Amino acid sequence: NSVVVDRAGGYAGMFYSHGTDATHDCVLQLILDKDNEEYTIAESGTIHPGESLRKMELKPDMASRLEEGTYHGRLRINLHKNDDESKKYTTDMNTDIDVVIVVK
Repeated sequence: NSVVVDRAGGYAGMFYSHGTDATHDCVLQLILDKDNEEYTIAESGTIHPGESLRKMELKPDMASRLEEGTYHGRLRINLHKNDDESKKYTTDMNTDIDVVIVVK
């Protein structure tokens, strides 16, 4: 699994499809591991069941802070359920998928 980061365009390109039979919304985070530190370089908005995502905008200043190269990283999938009473999302579960992050 790989994710290409386009610094000039300010986004991370990938494809994610949230199944139509999913019971929770989700938010994706792209995390880059470098020098024993982890950096969240991009985060999606809420993805509802049946929706897909092709790119995520980089967090502010990430395009200028990232150096060209290939890095180890993770795509973190945070599953959320909307609490109808408070109208807030609560994280019910998350999981990480190892990815190769290619910064161009």
